[in-house]
Amino acid sequence: MAKIDCVIIGHNTGNFQDFINGRKSMAEFTGAYRDAQINSILLDGQRIAYIDLFNRVWKQAVPDTETFSPFDPVGLAGLHLASFLAQSGAEPAVVGEFQKGRKKLEEILRDEPLAVAITTTFYFEPSPMKEIVSFVRERSPNTVIIIGGPYPSHLDRGDLADALELVFEEVGADIYVIDSQGEFTLARVIQELKRNRDLDNLRSIPNLIVFADGKSFRTRREPEDNPINDNRIDWSLFERNALKPFTMMRTAISCPFSCAFCSYPVRAGEHRLADVARVEKDLRTLSDMGVKFVYFIDDTFNVPLPRFKELCRMMIRNHFQFRWLSYLRCGNMDAEAVKLAADSGCAGALLGIESGDKSVLQIMNKFASPDKYRLAIRWLEDADIMTWGLFFVGFPGEGEASLANTISLLNDTAPTFFATQIWFYDHTTPIHRRAEEFNLQGAGYTWKHNSMTWERACDGVDRMLREVRNSIYVPQTGFSFETIFYLMGLGFNLDFIKKFLVSCRDRVIQGLGDPPVESGNFMAMLYEMAVAERNRVKPMGAH
Repeated sequence: MAKIDCVIIGHNTGNFQDFINGRKSMAEFTGAYRDAQINSILLDGQRIAYIDLFNRVWKQAVPDTETFSPFDPVGLAGLHLASFLAQSGAEPAVVGEFQKGRKKLEEILRDEPLAVAITTTFYFEPSPMKEIVSFVRERSPNTVIIIGGPYPSHLDRGDLADALELVFEEVGADIYVIDSQGEFTLARVIQELKRNRDLDNLRSIPNLIVFADGKSFRTRREPEDNPINDNRIDWSLFERNALKPFTMMRTAISCPFSCAFCSYPVRAGEHRLADVARVEKDLRTLSDMGVKFVYFIDDTFNVPLPRFKELCRMMIRNHFQFRWLSYLRCGNMDAEAVKLAADSGCAGALLGIESGDKSVLQIMNKFASPDKYRLAIRWLEDADIMTWGLFFVGFPGEGEASLANTISLLNDTAPTFFATQIWFYDHTTPIHRRAEEFNLQGAGYTWKHNSMTWERACDGVDRMLREVRNSIYVPQTGFSFETIFYLMGLGFNLDFIKKFLVSCRDRVIQGLGDPPVESGNFMAMLYEMAVAERNRVKPMGAH
């Protein structure tokens, strides 16, 4: 077996108690802990993530089962990086979710691979990366540690840009790739390290911050633009079992819209589309491999609409064996598109609705209206496509009346699932340019403006949880819409997953404010549900 040049490590879910305790200590000053409350269950005085509760109950019913994680399937960043490195002549290896893959990673590190690359798609703070860095350092001190992806590139654009090197020094990696793509930069770094491990020789490679011999240096900026049609995944590099239940892929880069709360189009650049013929080739491979669900992670899969219809017709023509889900933009749907989506195997639609109030949507620059949302949700639900409406509370312009309109929209349209959270004030988003207009102050989960404060927004989120009764609440972190299809791909019944989520939502409401809550009856109820599901079918993962 060839010596590994680069180990790509997926998401680190970290220690949930550390995550909770860190936020609880700052609860008086930030909405981060209130947000964590609605994404967790209060059990015997401690908070537990949804997926950890699911695993605990299922383990009780099926003791010889494995642990399930929504990050267990190899993430798209890992798939792309491994393919890119292989095509450049390097020998890659991929470890999926870090906590679950610790044993595999430890075995790989015994052979002292040249480098480890840490992806950062879902990180908003440094502790998960620091844990991985420490793990690698202890087991393979000479392995070069590289961090890239959204976290370092986003920091480079944000309020901490002037202190970037201090932040990175604290994390402890050797190399940071500062680019919204970064695949080509990583490949060049690995090629150079194979020739010479002296990090000082990396000065000619752009888009890097490098720490070596107690010093650091930054190389020139040269944004990457890897053509999406050329930068495709070599699916043969990966074990079928790592892809079969649930696989991600993309058919576009960036987003053609400019919503005021989102900085992604600025970071990702021009909206670029893969050729339908190239997408078709990938999907044929995945279908032949036995993949059950494909998640298209495009920010706006149905934009432009004629291309979306062409993609659907292509999937219908091929009679693929998988079903699919994606983000769909409600304002860009018509009845024909919904029918084509359903006929092509669409199982779920993630809908970034954000608000049910017309004036707030206008400030968000959403180019949508509550009426369009109502129509699109009805079309999708009538076509048996499950919908997950995403909302947040507290954007500039938000008040009690707009919140009431959002709750009414949810109760009237009854999407299958919904999620809500407090608005996160990111200074790199377009709304920051209007800070003076709205008297916007603060950052992150700590802010205020002329119509709301973060405290009132948290109360509004709690109100939504209590008053929205026609839609099932699914948290945005620790479980999410995609997890439903991941579990279905493993053999779990949708009705069982829904019952679990409904029970958890009631428990979340009971636990708001951390009151003493009895746990015995709740756990007994979940156990009975799990036993009934176990008796129905033995899902994958039970030995």
